Amino acid sequence: MKFSMQRWFVLFLILLGLGGIVAAAAAQSGYTPVSQSDALARQEGAVVYLTNLARAARGIPPLRWNWQLTQSARWFAADKAAAPNCADAHRDTLGNFPDVRARAFGYPGSAGAENVWCVYVPPEQAVEGWLKSNTGHADQLLNPDHREVGIGYNQNGEGWLAQDFGSDNSFAPLIIENESLSTAAQMVNLYLYDRRAEDLFTALQPAVSMQISEDACFNNTAVQPYQSQSTFNLSSGEGWKRVYARTRDAYGRSLTVDDSIYLGSLPAGLPLGEEHFSTSRPTVTLYGLDAQGRSDLQLSLGWLGDAFKTGKNNLLPQIADPAALNGKAVLLPHNRNDGSDPNMAWVWTTSFFTQQPMVAYFRLKVNSLPEGEAARLSVTAGTFQSGEVILRSSDFPSTNTYIEVPLSFTFTPDQNNPFLIFKIRRTGSAEVSIDTVTIFTAPQRFNGSPFVWQVPGGAYRGQGVWVRFSGADGSNFTPLREAAVSQRDGCLSPSSLTVLAAPSSATPLLSALVLPSYMAGDGWSVEENLPWLQAGRAGERVELRLLTGGLGLGEYNGEVIIRPEERAYPPLRLSVRLVMAERLYPVYLPAVNR
Repeated sequence: MKFSMQRWFVLFLILLGLGGIVAAAAAQSGYTPVSQSDALARQEGAVVYLTNLARAARGIPPLRWNWQLTQSARWFAADKAAAPNCADAHRDTLGNFPDVRARAFGYPGSAGAENVWCVYVPPEQAVEGWLKSNTGHADQLLNPDHREVGIGYNQNGEGWLAQDFGSDNSFAPLIIENESLSTAAQMVNLYLYDRRAEDLFTALQPAVSMQISEDACFNNTAVQPYQSQSTFNLSSGEGWKRVYARTRDAYGRSLTVDDSIYLGSLPAGLPLGEEHFSTSRPTVTLYGLDAQGRSDLQLSLGWLGDAFKTGKNNLLPQIADPAALNGKAVLLPHNRNDGSDPNMAWVWTTSFFTQQPMVAYFRLKVNSLPEGEAARLSVTAGTFQSGEVILRSSDFPSTNTYIEVPLSFTFTPDQNNPFLIFKIRRTGSAEVSIDTVTIFTAPQRFNGSPFVWQVPGGAYRGQGVWVRFSGADGSNFTPLREAAVSQRDGCLSPSSLTVLAAPSSATPLLSALVLPSYMAGDGWSVEENLPWLQAGRAGERVELRLLTGGLGLGEYNGEVIIRPEERAYPPLRLSVRLVMAERLYPVYLPAVNR
């Protein structure tokens, strides 16, 4: 298509941080989602796809289509189409720029780069024009630092098109086939971003392993070394296919992301809702929690500090230690020889959640147990100062055994006190090994599972959730473990059932927990066509009753289908195996004290 440059075809670019001075309340005022037609939504998807083809041709990773950036771009396109002004093409009628709009619609990462057309143009011409521009539009479209994108079309008046870019350092998206809406081939190409290596307490480290599956629970899915590019064989049958990727770093911290594609010819009129975009949400639901007799729980998105430095802020070398959480530790006294105190180490940041009660767990051990002091620990959190906690040799159960010591804090920074600092001083003759400092929310009352957690910062994006249980005062705490998190597209737990029965035994009543939050309420149904099984709904569970009367001895296999009403989601399948025996014998096993 020939590219024609006319006065009202002028292309614009902006990358500004001016919105940072705008108050949050003012930024959000007046920004409400606008509806989009199915036809224009597909054209927006085509712009994303063509953008990614251009990036791929130059060896640049693709962009993930993002819901919050799309809502921002759609609102802006409608706003400018109603009051067009090409001379000020990136400022909306509320006086704000792309970064403010992105935050107002809930995008948690950095944003502000934007390409626009001041008139409606079809996707091919739009991308071609941006690529031919010599005023920065191609640079934005091909910027490798961008990871997500939103597109907004509007056809009122002469129309408008906005392309908004973003990047969230806590999110490493998965992209199928350059964000094509559909594919005719079962074998598809995947691009899986890595986490960005950052010296932040909230940042995950680069991935070391990954799992790829259409099963959100990753049942029977092999763990393999992380790689950014791979192929995946979709399940057979026309329809939407959703692929999940779960990566883990050296600490075992997980991040689960997904993308979807239609296998076959995408039917006309099939809507493209939020489930087809990357997104964020303010809460996460945790299942299967066992408080082990404790009253409270503490939660974390894997927050920790392990980049320990000397008093002169030189990074301390880590040594191999299989007992450390990531297999590495720091020793005191250190041998950095930079003129600092060799018996002191600290890890610090200026970026963490403020005004929220937290608990820091110092994990350390000693190589000998002489009488007296071993170490002192402290937290400085802005204007908050914990005071020093003294550890004596008697606080360690044995040599070379890690203990965890909790210190409560609330980060209250001001202009003169911007730092959050965790400090360890060796005060005895024993050598001190420092593993890490993990950070959890303060104890909160646990009222049972499932538990809905309002995530600090209000942006949950698939991170694994660490949990500890404790008393109300934080005492008697459990070791950290990863909680079972509900996936946006969910799974069944268990995914299969095996039952033993006899003609004389009582009819078993079974249930399987349905995890996906989108099936809440009346959004799903249960199907089965087996003479020996009756299935129905019981709140968030599928209730199964086996009808064993008249069954002969042998093995019976069947399947229960849990079908969501939303067509974008695949049905969930529960395999049921019934073994009918002549008689069941109780077996009593001795208890073993370990």
